[in-house]
Amino acid sequence: MSDEIVTVVCQHADALMSLRESPKYKRELAEELDVSKSTVYNIHRRLSEHGLVMKADGKYTLTERGVIAITAYKGYKEQTELIEQMPPNRPFEAEVG
Repeated sequence: MSDEIVTVVCQHADALMSLRESPKYKRELAEELDVSKSTVYNIHRRLSEHGLVMKADGKYTLTERGVIAITAYKGYKEQTELIEQMPPNRPFEAEVG
C-alpha cells in the first residue's frame, strides 16, 4: 500500500472495520461511529478516492481492495499488540536447522 492509502486506512479504520462486518446506510454508519452524516459523507469520499469503498443499493460497502486493506491493517494491529506484550531487550534465538 502506498503511504497515502496507509494513512487513510489508519485514519478511518473504524469505518472500514464496521463495513467489513456488513454494508451500511449512511445513517447506520453515522450512529455506529457516533459522527454526523456529513462526516460519514466525507469519510466515504476519502475512502472511495482510494478505491476502498463504494455505494451499492444505497449502502456503503467495501470493495475488494478495501477488504484487503483493512485485513492488512487488522493483522498489523494484532502483531503490534503482541510485540507490546513481549519483554524488551530479549535476544532473538533462531533455530539453526
